[in-house]
Parts: sequence; C-alpha cells; structure tokens
Amino acid sequence: VKDLLSAIDAPNAYVNCVETNTQSALFELVLHQLCCPRTRTRTRSEEEESVLRCKDVSKFVRCFFDHKGLKSACEGAEGRWMFHERKEQEEEETCYLVLDHAERLRSLDPNLLKTLVRLNELTSRNICTIFISSISCESFQFVFASRPMIRVQFGSYDRNTLALILRQKRPEGSDSVEYGEMINTILNVFFNQTRDLVVLQRMCATCWPRLLAAKLSGALVEVD
Repeated sequence: VKDLLSAIDAPNAYVNCVETNTQSALFELVLHQLCCPRTRTRTRSEEEESVLRCKDVSKFVRCFFDHKGLKSACEGAEGRWMFHERKEQEEEETCYLVLDHAERLRSLDPNLLKTLVRLNELTSRNICTIFISSISCESFQFVFASRPMIRVQFGSYDRNTLALILRQKRPEGSDSVEYGEMINTILNVFFNQTRDLVVLQRMCATCWPRLLAAKLSGALVEVD
C-alpha cells in the first residue's frame, strides 16, 4: 500500500502502529507527514515540535480546520495537502491515512479508532483511512458497527512469491546467487512457521552480513 501511494504520488500519511505506543505519537506522525516539508525526519525546530504536539483526539481533529499555526511552524509548506484551500465546487484530492498493524490501536483510547474511521466526516476533508491488520475484521466489529466497512483480504504469499520479493531487497553489490541461496535456506526452515514478509526481511538483513563475515573468516566454505 505504501509503495502504491508513493508511485501514484497521492498525499498520504503512513504509520506503523507498532512504533506508536501512545495516541499522541500517532497524531504527531500523521500531522508531520501531512504538513511539514521535511517529512518522515526526526529533526524539527522547537516551534515545530510545540505545534505538532497533540495529546487528545479533539485537538487532532481541530488541526484539520485551524491549521494556521501548523502552516507557520512548518515553513509554509506550499503544495502540502493539509494546507490546500479548496475552492467552491472544487473536488478535493483524496488523502490516505494508512495504519499498519492497526490492531495495536485497540489498547489506546476507546474513542481513537472510532474517530479515525469517521475522520472524513468529522473534518469535512476528503480522507480515506486504511487499516492494515493480520487479525480478522470481526475483532474490529465494535468499532465499525455504525457504518459499513470495505474489506479487502489478501491471501498468504506462496513460497515462490516470497522468494521473489525478498530478492528485490538484495543489498547493492551483493552476489545474487549467494543471496538467493540464503533466501532458500531461510524459507526451507521458516516457511511453515511464518510467512510474514517483514519478519523474513529482517531475517535476511540479519543473516546476510553474518554469512559474509563467516565466509571471509574461513568459518564457512563453499561445501557448506
């Protein structure tokens, strides 16, 4: 989803909910990506930090109406979706809010998920909220009970598809044959235990430098 939105150059904010232990951290990431020109960076001025600090749901929603402070702190940010003033009869470009591992949000404020679902209604802005989760939709039913939800279900990757995707993340300058052999070894061991792409990518990123180090030290030879 993230790569697709980047490819079509759609305004979006992507949040991995594993990295947001509080709702204020979630709000800050969303506002920063929609407002500030130095998106997805951690270096911010004190003024910018102060304006982006948002601890409650109501203030987060109000930011979509009254964003003068945001615009000032984020250096104007001409062309950013958040600051676009829609003219009468003009159809606003859709902005996408992507929440990966959305099940983590259930442990935060009970009103948070309900607010995110109805964000386009509450803000009168053209916002599409996308929840990505590995658990069943029924686990969110208490949140979506008041409105229909469009469900898109993807099947698990098969072995060949996983191997192809993992090869695309091969480090620059590395041997494609050796890297492919390492991927096959990892899939031989872990394919039946997990097909989580993020987990497998982390395994590859961890194992590859160790494999090279073992080969250089002589601990690993071709016959192995």
